Amino acid sequence: MSTLSRPLVRRCASVLAGTAVAAAGIGLAAGTASADAGPSTPMAGTNCVVAQGERALRAEAPDIYAHIEQYPTSAQGLENVLALSPGDRADDLSIAHPYNDSGLMKFLGVSGWSHDERHAATAAIEQAAADCAAY
Repeated sequence: MSTLSRPLVRRCASVLAGTAVAAAGIGLAAGTASADAGPSTPMAGTNCVVAQGERALRAEAPDIYAHIEQYPTSAQGLENVLALSPGDRADDLSIAHPYNDSGLMKFLGVSGWSHDERHAATAAIEQAAADCAAY
């Protein structure tokens, strides 16, 4: 004999399903906030906005900035990274990115970065963010 009645099982299933839907909604809302980062979004841990961080990167590493800005996906990825907290930005930039058959990796949403380019870009982005933190 089962100790759980059918109505109780249905209520438990409904509660679990509702919790899962709510959790998914929270996750989607968090992802949306990050995906919506734009030039006027504040850079966490600094007195700058994303546009100022981009200007700092352009001044310090114009070749890296130009490489990022030539692709819309990459430019949006830069905005998203600059909008993260310093710890989250470091975590995001340190994630290992997969290599394609040509030995190039995906970084900031665009394939075609060599290992050295990715590390140079990461260092330049971190330096631009540090410069903004000093303002």
